[in-house]
Amino acid sequence: MDVGIIVMIKKNFRYCLLCNIFKIYEERQELQETAKKTKMARGAMGLNKGYAPHLFDVMEILVEVYNEIPASKVKNCWIKTTLVLFIHHLNLKQ
Repeated sequence: MDVGIIVMIKKNFRYCLLCNIFKIYEERQELQETAKKTKMARGAMGLNKGYAPHLFDVMEILVEVYNEIPASKVKNCWIKTTLVLFIHHLNLKQ
């Protein structure tokens, strides 16, 4: 992938993660107590329960960030590779 897309995903991921952490910061104690009262499994408690992010939180944020990337950026990434030209060249021979 083009370095620009990778950098954009990383930057936006960090921003969204911090935003989610700040959203729950004030009420994290309440969320943690509620999760403990319902006897949730430790691995199931993520950001929405006042704990550190777990894999599900990360995947949700990545989906959100990836969906915000304009299609034109991804298209330009593929145009910069020689793969698209090679496939186009093969199609012309047929």
